[in-house]
Amino acid sequence: ELYVGTTYGSGEIAHTIAIPDGRRCECGKRGCLQTVATETALLDNAAMIFNLRQDSLLHNFATRAEELTIDHVAAVYTMGGVEVRRMVHQALQYLAMSALDIAVLMNPEKLLIHGRLFNHPTIREDFLEMIHEKFGFTGHDYRLGTVDFIPCQETDGAIGAAALAILKCVIHA
Repeated sequence: ELYVGTTYGSGEIAHTIAIPDGRRCECGKRGCLQTVATETALLDNAAMIFNLRQDSLLHNFATRAEELTIDHVAAVYTMGGVEVRRMVHQALQYLAMSALDIAVLMNPEKLLIHGRLFNHPTIREDFLEMIHEKFGFTGHDYRLGTVDFIPCQETDGAIGAAALAILKCVIHA
C-alpha cells in the first residue's frame, strides 16, 4: 500500500534539508534537497560549468547554456566529463542519504524513484551502488526494500493530479 500521509505529500523529499545553511529554496528554507539534487538545480549548475569551462563536454551538445537538457547532463556524465560527474555524483549522494533516511524512518517495502535523470541506466546503477555499498548499513532492524525507478514521461503531471483526485475523492472519500 502506498503511504501518502494526511495531506497526500508523504515521501516527497524535495524540501528535506540536505545542506544546513545551503542555498535558499523556493519554499523559504535553506539547503533543501531541491536546491542541490533536482533537474532544475543540476541544469543551473551545468549552465555554470558550461559558461566557465570552454573545454567542458557540455559544449558538444549546445551552443548556449540555456539549450542544455538533463539528457545532455546525463550524456556528459556517462562520457566522463569531470565537472559534470562531480556535480551529479554529489546530487546522487544527497538523494542516497535521503533514501536511507526513509529506510530508517519508514522501513518501506519498496522505494519509488522518479526523475528524468534516472531514465539513464548508468546513473541508476551508480545510485543503487551508492545506496547499497557506500551508504549501506547492516543493522538488522533497518533495511531498504526494493528500489524501483519510475520512468519519466510528458504526462506525469497530469497522471499524478488524476491519481491524487481519485485517491482523495473516491478511495478515501
